[in-house]
Amino acid sequence: MDGYKLYHMDDSGRKVDLSDKQKELADQAKDRSAEKIAKAREDDPGMTDDEYMLEEYADDHDEYLVDGARLKCSHAIREIKVIQGKIYRSVAPDTTTVLKVTENPKAKCCGYLYHATVKDRKVKDNIPPFRCNCDREPHNEKEWAKLEADETCLYEGTCKALIDLEDEWDNLPTMTPYLSFGNDGDEELISGITMSSVLFCRHGGFITPLTSGQRMGSLFDSINSVSYKTGEQWTAEMIEMAKYVTSKMLMEGYSLEIIAGFVGNIVNEGKFGHFESSDYKTRKKPSYLIHMDDVHNYGTYVSGKDLSDIGTYVLVQFRKDGNCLDQKHGFGFGTVQWTYNRCEALIDRYLDKFGDNAFPTKEECAEVEIDYMLEELSTTYKDVIEKCERETIGMSDIQSVAKNTEIIMTDYERAGVQNLSERQEAADIWYRILIGESDGA
Repeated sequence: MDGYKLYHMDDSGRKVDLSDKQKELADQAKDRSAEKIAKAREDDPGMTDDEYMLEEYADDHDEYLVDGARLKCSHAIREIKVIQGKIYRSVAPDTTTVLKVTENPKAKCCGYLYHATVKDRKVKDNIPPFRCNCDREPHNEKEWAKLEADETCLYEGTCKALIDLEDEWDNLPTMTPYLSFGNDGDEELISGITMSSVLFCRHGGFITPLTSGQRMGSLFDSINSVSYKTGEQWTAEMIEMAKYVTSKMLMEGYSLEIIAGFVGNIVNEGKFGHFESSDYKTRKKPSYLIHMDDVHNYGTYVSGKDLSDIGTYVLVQFRKDGNCLDQKHGFGFGTVQWTYNRCEALIDRYLDKFGDNAFPTKEECAEVEIDYMLEELSTTYKDVIEKCERETIGMSDIQSVAKNTEIIMTDYERAGVQNLSERQEAADIWYRILIGESDGA
């Protein structure tokens, strides 16, 4: 790194020196690679730390960023900003964001990892704006206009309007080429990025990795069993549901505390592509299922069955239509056991994607339903997340998980059977797995 200089121009025309930041990242990489450097010295006793970085660092797969890597920005702040009399404050300020790569299938390798490349720098597509303020105000008329035009910045932070990313990430200079991966729109392989890479924001910030994203993938591979305190085991399908929901919500930037709350509810509510059972033995059957059984023969054809087994044709047959005047027409369907208008909207998603004569796999059902859930959480049920963030202020992480689980059950799932303690226990178990306190057994 001696003599190496890295410069970029910010949006005010100022020349910004990133050399010290890259040297800092290189020093951190040396610390992480201490054991590997020591091993390399067994073959070459004279090798220095700097020589290792130049000659062997680029071959260290463990350093590469993958989908789900968490990023930080040098100018991201949680504090309130007052600009020209307007107060900018994020409802739930977060000075980190999550790198998204899965829209690029060419980047997938090693079984489950979607590797990031120097081209993964698009705002929103790859890097959602930080949900906080930037400590720098607008520099020019264009930036002032963007900030004033976007009123959501008043409660999501100014970064949303001011973020302006350089065309590529910058890697440390090395003598050996970096590992390369596919990138949509490019014929040739593109260099990957590592924990020592930096992305310049033209508004003046340095975006750097906090985590590589690889831990979550390896963690998922290691989870083979999960059990409640009673010793009762989670089914394999419950575990796969928890993994899928976690990975999708991580990509959207949700906190582990909120993700755990959703997992605790989902594993106690439904299954991907599953129709609610009308076979009630110990509890009173809901009136809508009595209607469905008596009028539409629901119990015979779809009750308790999976869409993967009976096909999308039944969605057309059992959805509400203009000939059904009874307001009780409905059934629970899918991961969240959506009912009535929400179920109808989900059915539309299925029919739009697969048509009325298909047998979507469990994996395909998972994709449709969790995408629909995330759509609801960003639109009609956005207030659920805001309530979770608002009502857990000052709580410990474990307390937040329990409270989030309750809010999600009552305000989003609208559960018919409110077995809160079971949902909270499942959420707590999954949260402790995610933060490394438990292996689930």
